[in-house]
Amino acid sequence: TEIEASPDGTKLYAVGRFNNVNGIRKRKVVSINPTTGATVTSFQANANSAATSIEATNSTVYIGGQFTTINNTPRVGLAAVDANTG
Repeated sequence: TEIEASPDGTKLYAVGRFNNVNGIRKRKVVSINPTTGATVTSFQANANSAATSIEATNSTVYIGGQFTTINNTPRVGLAAVDANTG
């Protein structure tokens, strides 16, 4: 699992081999509220296999790993998603 904060500190992201976070279905990628620790349900980035690395800007999250799709869209090993919605 790898964790990354947005540069402005308002968002926190994690990637790994998980399928659930805090009881909410999140496949391999999650956004967590850094103040409360709650899963951000509006962030919907799901990988079909392990996500192993992450980098974040204030507007974009870059995800690397062993996946072939993100949100059912073909993305082999590297994807960029919206930082708010996934």
